[in-house]
Amino acid sequence: MKNIINKQDTEFINKSILRGSKWEEVEYFLDDKDIIEQFIDTENFALSNDSQGLIYPEYHYEIKRIMGTVMKNYTERDKIYTFYHTLNLCNLYPIHKKNYIYFKQAFSLLIPRIITEDCYCGGRTFNPTVSFVLFNVIDEKITNDDKFQNISFSDFQYISQFIRKCASYWEDESMIEKQQQFFKYLDNTVLIELLAKNLPLFFESKHFTFNKTLSGILIILLISQNKREKDILKSLNECKINNEAIGCLNLYYESFQKDETNKLLFDDFKKRFL
Repeated sequence: MKNIINKQDTEFINKSILRGSKWEEVEYFLDDKDIIEQFIDTENFALSNDSQGLIYPEYHYEIKRIMGTVMKNYTERDKIYTFYHTLNLCNLYPIHKKNYIYFKQAFSLLIPRIITEDCYCGGRTFNPTVSFVLFNVIDEKITNDDKFQNISFSDFQYISQFIRKCASYWEDESMIEKQQQFFKYLDNTVLIELLAKNLPLFFESKHFTFNKTLSGILIILLISQNKREKDILKSLNECKINNEAIGCLNLYYESFQKDETNKLLFDDFKKRFL
């Protein structure tokens, strides 16, 4: 098997491992273990160049498939760094239950890069909103380490499905039009409890950023008829938030004005921020 790392030349390094360059030097590998080994090696190499390795663009489907298996013949290190690098490339792929412990270790290793916006994803980071919703990460720490360790695999799966569902939309308008598809997520008590306790903290965080996951969260809160969800919105109105947060709340309040409680919340929001 060809060892790609030893074949990288100085010019290639200086060009920050540009996507697609020198693909004539890369052999097609015979088995899954080769793919994972070379994926980890090339991403480790690329990490210092704030770029992306050679293997992932060609083998992301295979890597995703492998991650969904038990990964029986892989070392703990292989599992951890496979998860680490796919997360660093902004991918939240399904994993096997037996590997959840390694996924959490990988995520813990990645937190400093997420917080410092150092993850590589075509110029974007692994969004802090996703980190917050998935494992309650705000600022430089996990807000409750015990809760992070004790999030069950079934809850992790459910929240991951929610995140992937949100990411499947290209535009906010499409999410709003298909708001009925988000009703099922109101039944997830872990997600709602997380939002009730810490969503205001995240909105006030210096790492607040708006993405499709946050769009899905606001839809859940706005379509709900429960006092609990409306109280969360009320708490957001009372936050010290930046212009980006004001803009996203304004957009979603305007789109959900058939509900009387939402109208009252929007009136309060406008008095405070507009």
